[in-house]
Formats: sequence, structure tokens, C-alpha cells
Amino acid sequence: MRTRLWSRLIFGLVLACVACGGQGGESSDNLTGTSAEKWSADVCDAIAGWQVDFGAQDKLLRQATSNVTSVREARELIIATTDNEIARTTQLLRELDAAGHPGVENGEKIAGDYRQVYGSALPILERYRDAVKALPTDPQDFMQGLNKTEVNFAADIDDFVARRKATNQEAAESSQLRSAFIPCVPT
Repeated sequence: MRTRLWSRLIFGLVLACVACGGQGGESSDNLTGTSAEKWSADVCDAIAGWQVDFGAQDKLLRQATSNVTSVREARELIIATTDNEIARTTQLLRELDAAGHPGVENGEKIAGDYRQVYGSALPILERYRDAVKALPTDPQDFMQGLNKTEVNFAADIDDFVARRKATNQEAAESSQLRSAFIPCVPT
């Protein structure tokens, strides 16, 4: 189930760089910040790298689960994977900070909104990890608890994707960002 959840999240992230497609020509004269093109490229590169790393973590988790023989191993594997995702999300936030803000109208707000949305992934991952840590050791009880944890995780991911989509729509209001995001489609 976790694989399906992250697949849904990753699909939503692909849209992060696509959602701002279009044409436009508003001037950024007298606006401070990074050019729309550079900022968009930096943000898309950061998000695409995060997406690729999450996909790799998911693949490793799926491969490793076939060798799990105990609840302890399963718990440790899930926790280690989630800790890696937390570390990678922290790195993403540093990359978003380094990108600065675009020199467009409301550029600081747009950059801040992106950081806030992607920063909201940290407590989602932390809650998931902590819930897994607290699961019982009995195999049947562990699986029932893990299923419930996955349902809560799915709801958190859905909320995250909705907030990310709203942030993309706000960024799309800047015609310069729409134009800059066009070539920035992660593969």
C-alpha cells in the first residue's frame, strides 16, 4: 500500500513542474529576486531530484521486503526508509531556500508557499515513522496496525497533494513563471 501512496505522491509532484505551462510577458522591472527562468529551473531540479530519490527509496523498500522474516526487521526497514525520506526532504528544503525567490510579482510569497508545502511533508513522514515505531510486536497485530497507519498516511498524502496543487495554481498566475516552467518537466 505504501508503494501506491508514494506513486500517487510522485505523480502529483510531476505535475508540480507541468502545472505552470503557458505563455506570458509581464515585466519584472524593479522587482528583486532571481530571474523567473533560473528560479523555476532550480525549483524544478530540486523537486525532480527529490522525486527520483523517493522513487529509489520505494524501490529499495519493495525489494528488501521480500527478505523480511520478522516484525522487527519489517519495522527497522520501514523506519530506515522513512528516515532517509526525512533526510532527503530536509535537503529539498535547503535547495528551495538556496533558490531564493523569483523576481516576479508576489515572488517572495510564491517561494515561501513552495517551501511551506514541501516542508509539510516532514511532519507527515515523522508521524508515519513514529506510528510504525509504536506498532505492536505480534505479527498479526503489527499488520493490522500497519494497515491503519497506511490509511492515515494516505489521507495525509492526499492533503499534501491538494496543498501542492493550490500552490502551483498560485504560481501559474505569474505569466513569467508559466513560461519558465514549460521546459522544466521531470522525466
